[in-house]
Amino acid sequence: MNIYQAYVDNGNKTGFFISSDIWSKVIAHITKVQGKTFGELIGRPPYYGYPKVFANLYKLDVNKNQYTLAIENIVLSCPDSYTYFIFNGQNFLSDRETSALARNE
Repeated sequence: MNIYQAYVDNGNKTGFFISSDIWSKVIAHITKVQGKTFGELIGRPPYYGYPKVFANLYKLDVNKNQYTLAIENIVLSCPDSYTYFIFNGQNFLSDRETSALARNE
């Protein structure tokens, strides 16, 4: 699935986590697609005009066995690639990062 399809499948809103078949120990929290956090995408599926996708990247800290914030507000390259999948891991963020996400949603 590409990130645009994931956005639509998520009820036309951001806030979901994805990973990629080609990433190693990295997940992304999708924060904006086409400049918005919710609402229908403009354009024809499945690429919707190739809008920018913003995300926060988290990398697995193997010593703590949890993901920690690595890069904030990055524009993802290749959001139209079909290498992505929804990441449904549990307890993968530190308590501090979980609290920060809750405040921003």
